[in-house]
Amino acid sequence: MFMMNNNMFIMFMIMYNVMRVNITRCSRVMFTTFYMITNKYIYIFM
Repeated sequence: MFMMNNNMFIMFMIMYNVMRVNITRCSRVMFTTFYMITNKYIYIFM
């Protein structure tokens, strides 16, 4: 672990942050689309 050089560690941290941000953004988009679809169906059934 300590033998790892700094460039690898920095790249790993950057990749981890990018993946985390992308996952949160994708989940938010999925949630909004799901919310819109459910609202549309509720409006149709009302």
